[in-house]
Amino acid sequence: MAEKYHVILVDLPGHGLTDPLPGGTYTPKHFADFIAEFVATLKLRDYVIAGHSFGGNGVLRYLTGHPNIPKAAILVSPGGYKCGKGLEMPAGIARFATSHWGRKMVAHIGSRGLLRKMLASKFFYNPQALPGEMLERIYLLSRYEKNRGTAINLVANATINFQPLPDLETIKIPVLFIWGEEDQIIPLSVGKYFSDKLPNGELIVYQKMGHMSHVENAEQSVTDAMEFLQRQGL
Repeated sequence: MAEKYHVILVDLPGHGLTDPLPGGTYTPKHFADFIAEFVATLKLRDYVIAGHSFGGNGVLRYLTGHPNIPKAAILVSPGGYKCGKGLEMPAGIARFATSHWGRKMVAHIGSRGLLRKMLASKFFYNPQALPGEMLERIYLLSRYEKNRGTAINLVANATINFQPLPDLETIKIPVLFIWGEEDQIIPLSVGKYFSDKLPNGELIVYQKMGHMSHVENAEQSVTDAMEFLQRQGL
């Protein structure tokens, strides 16, 4: 997409090498506030916003507060609708994981093998589609001292402090939802719910794809995203 558009890749707080949030607690509201501050700081105009999973949830929450500011949005399997599936954990474990000592302990859980098993079995329809370099990058970034335990913190907070997404009908801009039919993290029914709720929502479904359809089906994802933007005159 960078051949035609100026693409800005953003690591949200607690991700990549971006510093963690004060207090180390992460919710979609925190991400939405960060997005708003990021857009204001860079003085972005005439932009399209994209997001995936938890990041997509943050984008949707940002859009409910800024429903007409971006020109369009592209969201891959965003969260934001409680469906009782995916990465939710038992409430007792979630409360422990977000406690002071729990956060210290879970920050040191994980190995390459465990990460590979989880990604291949839960996030990808075809386990062989998980790129080795992607696995290594995710593993190494998860070991970054400042942000250790972020992923578990996100899941735990989503379990015990779920924040419903209000006012979806106010989002007037065109929004493309891309979903894998076999998504085990956020099922396709959520994509249908979102696309029906938004006045200008559009849903594309890939068969035999999971939660990482933009990785498993990268070329088609880019093609569909570009065609969507062209239809909007962007």
